[in-house]
Amino acid sequence: MTARPRVRRRTPLVGMFALVTSLVLLAVAILAIIPAPTYNLWKLKILVTECGHFVAPVALLSLLFWRRSKLTRAAAVIAAIASCILLVPTINALHVLRSLPEPRPSVFRFIGSLYSGREIPVTPRRLMIRVPGAAVLPTDFYTARGRTKASGKAGPLIVVIHGGSWQGGDPAQLAPLNYRLAHEGYAVAAISYRFAPREKFPTQLSDVREQVSWLRANARELGFDPDRIVVMGRSAGGQLALLTAYADRDPFVIGTIAFYAPADLTWGYAHPSPPRVHPSQRLLREYVGGEPVTHARAYATASPITFADSASPPTLLVHGGSDELVSIEHSKRLANVLLRARNPARFVILPWATHGCDYIVRGPCYQISSIVVEGFLLRVAPISN
Repeated sequence: MTARPRVRRRTPLVGMFALVTSLVLLAVAILAIIPAPTYNLWKLKILVTECGHFVAPVALLSLLFWRRSKLTRAAAVIAAIASCILLVPTINALHVLRSLPEPRPSVFRFIGSLYSGREIPVTPRRLMIRVPGAAVLPTDFYTARGRTKASGKAGPLIVVIHGGSWQGGDPAQLAPLNYRLAHEGYAVAAISYRFAPREKFPTQLSDVREQVSWLRANARELGFDPDRIVVMGRSAGGQLALLTAYADRDPFVIGTIAFYAPADLTWGYAHPSPPRVHPSQRLLREYVGGEPVTHARAYATASPITFADSASPPTLLVHGGSDELVSIEHSKRLANVLLRARNPARFVILPWATHGCDYIVRGPCYQISSIVVEGFLLRVAPISN
């Protein structure tokens, strides 16, 4: 009797690959709804929360292999769950969009803007501005286009201050919004400042003041109205923007915009970021010069919330509800002070967003924040008086 040959069952490689891929996708997607535990995962979280609408449809392609095996069916279910999580930021953005008082695009047009289109480029001029201490700082100046050019009138200037934990950064950071505003008719000057720990506060604030003074002195040549300036900044640059607007009370500063900015440095030192994500206490010591116990006055002077009151310029605060680097409590505390003082401040919360969320131009954070920035500017700094 002839023995029957053994039939070797093939290893379901396709099913195993699909299952492992879907599990990795799910693990990454969960970053959209939980705090990032480390600095590198925070950077990944920016991509997850702001690009999830690109990945989710691709993940759903796993449903095409539904009938292939049990493994592919399990992978399809997991991928579908991951896709739903990845779409949470977009769904939250649509809720925020519906609540905006500004003229806003339709839902379909907004979703379309997440997938297509480009900012209209405006080539900046690189200016070099000398400030006290023989420092020469770079400024990227974007000449106003569009309506200002058509009307022949000088429009407002938007001064943009970059972030970088007071220890780095460049005026070229996050330039797409500068392009957009310049094309809308605003002159834009993206400026820099000297860095900690070599230079302590208030050197950085003095650098901003000197550059604003230089820009105003050359307003006619550069083509903007020197009596209508809005100061905007992100993160550490937001803290400097708020201080520039609040502490000096210059009448030509008619508004200020701060993205995810530390507004109360004393509170921030007492409530630090997770050390594995962001060494906020060390950065504050190197910026201010010590701890609040020994430098209480310096911390108060460096905190925009100290100077916020009814006389402060109109303020727009934009902050992500999932910011691991600079707690949203900073903007909440500042907004409460301003609103109690009956200041015309506005606070926009992006529930899904983390620190630096507007880095991705086709992400929901950038799209929503650009709408509210343009709406704020139309109210406080219209192109023509």
